[in-house]
Amino acid sequence: MPDENMSKTSVIPDFDARIAGLGRGFAFADFDVRPADGVIRRGEAVIRVEPRVMDLLVCLAAARGEVVSRDELIRVVWRGVPMTDEVISRCAYQLRKALGGQGHALVRGRPYVLPEDVKAIAPDVLRHRIQVSYEAEAEGVDGEEIARRILEQVRVP
Repeated sequence: MPDENMSKTSVIPDFDARIAGLGRGFAFADFDVRPADGVIRRGEAVIRVEPRVMDLLVCLAAARGEVVSRDELIRVVWRGVPMTDEVISRCAYQLRKALGGQGHALVRGRPYVLPEDVKAIAPDVLRHRIQVSYEAEAEGVDGEEIARRILEQVRVP
């Protein structure tokens, strides 16, 4: 990932070297990540992600729980090309979606998952699986609202 377009140095010690080291592949939690192939494996499951999403995963893994600034993300993932917050957020969303609760935790700088990580991604996972009745639709209730109500009832240990 580091290249001649990344002229600024990182505030994270040895960050570019860490990124380069992870480019060959790495594991975290129960995922096996192969950046060159754009593949994340979890057991028998193979998850393919777009190159920028993979670059974001490598960047966050290299940070080892340290906060990665917006400028740092642009420098590393987008090679210094200015990017809108919406594009960065969409890339982070795609990563969280690919990795589930563990992705949500990683984006927040944690190598471990908390119940709040699972609850945070649950509406996105459940929304399209909930069939809303005509009565509920008439009352303005959609799948996301139903998922939210269900999650409110789930006690976190």
